[in-house]
Amino acid sequence: MGSTLKSQWVSFLETSMPKDAGVVQYTETKRAFYAGAISCLTCVVDGVSAETSPEDFFKEIKGNMRNIYRELEGFSEDVKGGKA
Repeated sequence: MGSTLKSQWVSFLETSMPKDAGVVQYTETKRAFYAGAISCLTCVVDGVSAETSPEDFFKEIKGNMRNIYRELEGFSEDVKGGKA
């Protein structure tokens, strides 16, 4: 079985959340993390209709994932450059 959102959340906590984070910071960060996951999933399947053939479905999903990956790469570079 592949990675789960829960395992990604736990990994994020271990690497990014300050050990002395309060309940509010923890709660708001978790909400933002899962909201990001929902947004990403929505971007992946957005515009793909139920009538789409399986072959076309996977082509569209692949294209959507490529766009998301590029956007996340740009965000990562902005973070590294202190812009985000």
